Amino acid sequence: MRKEEWMVMIENMQKLHYFSRNMLLQNQRLTLRTAEMELMLLIYLKLGELTPLDVSQIMGMRKESVSRTLKSLLSKGYIEKVKCKEDERKYYLYLTDSGQEILNKDYQTMLRPIYYLREKMGEEFDSFIEMVMVANRFLQEFERSNEREVL
Repeated sequence: MRKEEWMVMIENMQKLHYFSRNMLLQNQRLTLRTAEMELMLLIYLKLGELTPLDVSQIMGMRKESVSRTLKSLLSKGYIEKVKCKEDERKYYLYLTDSGQEILNKDYQTMLRPIYYLREKMGEEFDSFIEMVMVANRFLQEFERSNEREVL
């Protein structure tokens, strides 16, 4: 790789990090950590019958990270586990009333920067989101190929 190309790629990486830091700064106003908020939103949107394995697969998080986040939310009383009637080894995740309350409080704060970007970017916002989705798919493929190489 030419030195000039390497330097441009480092600058691009810094721009992505800067964007990510700006988004995370907005989330510092939340009661919940970002992973907790995302997990609770996922439970809310799925309306039941969501298992920890489902969460791990949908969010692209390791099982250990999901377990830690679930443990934190359970200890705070924001979610509950309900055993599956057909298979007692399996359980589903649901929001509690206090979880619903905290979600209602925090989601507006979490979405403010996204609404702001949409307002400022106009029609380019949809293209931006589409490109982020494409990039995420490529990065998931890249991660899977790296996992196979390690094995």
